[in-house]
Amino acid sequence: MVGYGSIYGMFNGWIPLTWGLFFFSVNIAMWCNFVTYQQQISERYLYLANIGMMYALASVIIHYPLVITVFITGYLVRLWYMMEMYLNDYWAVEYSIIECKSMHYMWLMRGVKKFMVKDYMGALMDFNEALLYKPYDLKILFNLATTTFILGDIVKAKEYLVKAKENICLPPDGLSWA
Repeated sequence: MVGYGSIYGMFNGWIPLTWGLFFFSVNIAMWCNFVTYQQQISERYLYLANIGMMYALASVIIHYPLVITVFITGYLVRLWYMMEMYLNDYWAVEYSIIECKSMHYMWLMRGVKKFMVKDYMGALMDFNEALLYKPYDLKILFNLATTTFILGDIVKAKEYLVKAKENICLPPDGLSWA
């Protein structure tokens, strides 16, 4: 649909809806991971593409003030409850965990924050929670090894280090790093 609208727009003049969708498609296509090279999509990549989407949406709802009111009210209510998240880093992590409990990286970040203030048991619990959602992640395994070492469980720390070593990506030539 976007492709057809874009071709139509190029030859017959752009209407705001097709221009907005075309702008969105061009700016988001480069981050769709058609070819993955260890670059995951992130919110910051959506900012430029979102201009096109909002332009297209605005061109559709401009004649419906009630719909505009509903959108603005929805954003304001969500912002009201999420305001603390933007005020400090602690709440950014906590709200992210509340929103999506299976997001391994937030559990990892929470564990790192606890580790930095020497709450090793709390860090161990958070790293284990992250491990549930991504059991092959090098950072999680290494942090588990470090935390269990500090807590005195050397055998478990070695197990985590072995698992971490197994999950290190090999260099392009396929040989080991050593």
